[in-house]
Amino acid sequence: TVLGAAIAVWSRSDGTGLRLQGGEALIVLAFVCWTTYSLYAQRWFAADTPQLRRTWIATFGAAIWLLPCWAAIHGAGVVGPPELAPGGEALLWLGLTATFSTALGGLLWNVGVARAGLAAGVLWQNAVPVFGVLISMLFGFVPTGGQVLGGALVLAGVLTMQWHRIRR
Repeated sequence: TVLGAAIAVWSRSDGTGLRLQGGEALIVLAFVCWTTYSLYAQRWFAADTPQLRRTWIATFGAAIWLLPCWAAIHGAGVVGPPELAPGGEALLWLGLTATFSTALGGLLWNVGVARAGLAAGVLWQNAVPVFGVLISMLFGFVPTGGQVLGGALVLAGVLTMQWHRIRR
């Protein structure tokens, strides 16, 4: 999995190869937050609490913090002002993202982690870039040969680890 990720990263579509772009630490922090959330979303609630309720509470709780967090990073100069008059296409994509990525994705993640365990969920997180590239291809992105090879190796690693986990 690590080898596949390395090949994919070194095969950037813009031909620049490996270089830090400033968001890597934030991505690692996001994975730490997501894994912590995944663990505690199963521990904090009674066993008979439906996954939909867990997802709703977590989403509502997170929404409360969005404005203060945005204000802090805006004050630090990391992000610009919000778009107060988005166009129809932006609203369409916002609605699709909110429905499928945030709501349905969070719910399916919680149900999956509850059934398969956090270890399986974290293992499959390694495949997120692969699925990102596949979905990007629907919008015209053409991956490099190295990205395809890297993605195939990542998926092979995830499937191998999952297979070993099931055999135990």
